Amino acid sequence: MTVHVFHGTTIARQEDVVLGEGRAMVFVPRDEVLDRELAVSSALVLSRHLEGA
Repeated sequence: MTVHVFHGTTIARQEDVVLGEGRAMVFVPRDEVLDRELAVSSALVLSRHLEGA
């Protein structure tokens, strides 16, 4: 399986994010990311990324 992952930074704040439909997007503090309910692939990629950071 091939997985493409993109990483970026932003100066946006939570109140800057406006979505018109679906689930809300939220900024999650780095130390709380792995405490969230994540898809298996997301948990694997994020845990490896955070280990190396």
